[in-house]
Amino acid sequence: MKISLINIVNKQKFIFPILLVLTCMVVNVFMYNKYSDNKLSPDQNLYNAIATSILKGETLYCECDTEEDIGLKVTPFYSTLVALSYYIGGNNYTSAYGLNVLLNCLTILILYFTLNILINHKIISFFLCFSMIFYYILWSMNFSILMEITTVFFMSLDLYLIAKFYYNQKINYLYLASAFQAILCLINNRFIVLQIVFWILLLIYIILKQRHFIKNYFYSLSLFILVLSPWFIRQYIVYDQFVFFTPLWHNVIEKKFGFLDKVNVSTDADKVREITKKPLSYIEYLNEIQANEKFNKESFTKEKYQKLIVGISENKKSIILENFLNYFSIYNNEFRFVNSSDYRLVYPSGKVKKYTQIVFLIPLMLMSLVASLIAVYKKNYYVILLMAFFVTHVLLFSFWGFIERYRITIIPIIFILGAYGMVEVYKLIVKNKKLQNG
Repeated sequence: MKISLINIVNKQKFIFPILLVLTCMVVNVFMYNKYSDNKLSPDQNLYNAIATSILKGETLYCECDTEEDIGLKVTPFYSTLVALSYYIGGNNYTSAYGLNVLLNCLTILILYFTLNILINHKIISFFLCFSMIFYYILWSMNFSILMEITTVFFMSLDLYLIAKFYYNQKINYLYLASAFQAILCLINNRFIVLQIVFWILLLIYIILKQRHFIKNYFYSLSLFILVLSPWFIRQYIVYDQFVFFTPLWHNVIEKKFGFLDKVNVSTDADKVREITKKPLSYIEYLNEIQANEKFNKESFTKEKYQKLIVGISENKKSIILENFLNYFSIYNNEFRFVNSSDYRLVYPSGKVKKYTQIVFLIPLMLMSLVASLIAVYKKNYYVILLMAFFVTHVLLFSFWGFIERYRITIIPIIFILGAYGMVEVYKLIVKNKKLQNG
């Protein structure tokens, strides 16, 4: 009796999910030894301090010997999850890392099920998601107290629910997606821009193709607003005015665009950091590199420093164009500044990172473009939505300011787009061969 892999998979539908989770856990064991140094960056210290305060039932956290409201700089929903991990596993960083590893495994599973819906092939979906496990540039962040992994999880869950709604035409999935979209925005506020794009495009789609869902559309939108509302009400009570998520981001938007009334509190938006105002001295950058412990300070010569300074003075590009080009800069060959108005130092990429980006990210981004063209031709509105998300993300951080960490949060979209593009190209090749063979 001939036994095929397809027959085994069809009979044992959990075999691929189990293999993915086991592989994910094993890979994280190896990554833990390399990336869990327990040294917190300023952002990590902020999330950790807020989580510790939430664990104590307090609404103020201590920073630099001053007490501040937990909703002043960030929405504390990621820190709430960290606090929950502390409560369950003990108040130590390893508990937060465990939460990230759990979300990592769940994200891989969600991407697997999403690809199954999109390309309808379990074996291909498995191998694509299996490769995703080894994209260490994303998953090494499991061992930090930052919201990127949580953002990636909720983004993936949102994409899965939207796919279920689009392909099954069951409105309950849209309701669930609406609720999780709101949670995503409360964790990572910048994603409100992507959700605005979603609601606009969904309304256009429903008007053109599914008018019987128009009432459900407004129910879903109302649910989205309802989940967001308690936080905005809380901020209004605390700060006695409308606050766009937090006073920090509210005042940044007011400063950049001028259409909000400034919140009358002291935030980082009111303090221009010296490192963004003017470059540090060569010795100061050298000390920073030495403290990093990942680079030999001899690699940053005085000639390289002077070249950076001259390059900034001769740069004629706008900040928006610089951010746009940096978004598509897959790796760094040399030291550079974030951009011509932000003098934080960006380090060169190591060989492993370069090869990983070349093998993984570049093909996915190229296939994402192919996927978009095919989706437009085939009128696959789900894939078109994903491309709209990606374009919105690029434009958002071109205007807002870009560092590499921000691109990580959109990886699930690039992955799904790239996977769809690869499968569609493969189908075209097979179809052409059949036609040639007559």
